[in-house]
Amino acid sequence: MPDQIRVNHELFVRRFFQDGLNRLVGKVRNMYIKDFNGYIKPCQFFINFYYTSKFSYSVIMHIDPILSMTYFGTSQLINMKYVMILLCDENNVI
Repeated sequence: MPDQIRVNHELFVRRFFQDGLNRLVGKVRNMYIKDFNGYIKPCQFFINFYYTSKFSYSVIMHIDPILSMTYFGTSQLINMKYVMILLCDENNVI
């Protein structure tokens, strides 16, 4: 979990339980993750609640890699193994 999300995660959860507004649960979202080798990769994730009598409520997150994306404004598919993603801060420093 990225530091920016980790430090605010409890706030996100508390806000969800207070106002009940669903921002992430039950929706497919696209995001970037860092793999174990340190590479940044696009993925889709899905978070949902499940109830079982044994465990009560559980939160499940399913993550799928995005293997190809369309080239900007075209219908041309690009295999993600040929793409390099660089992350920059607000000062454009990598």
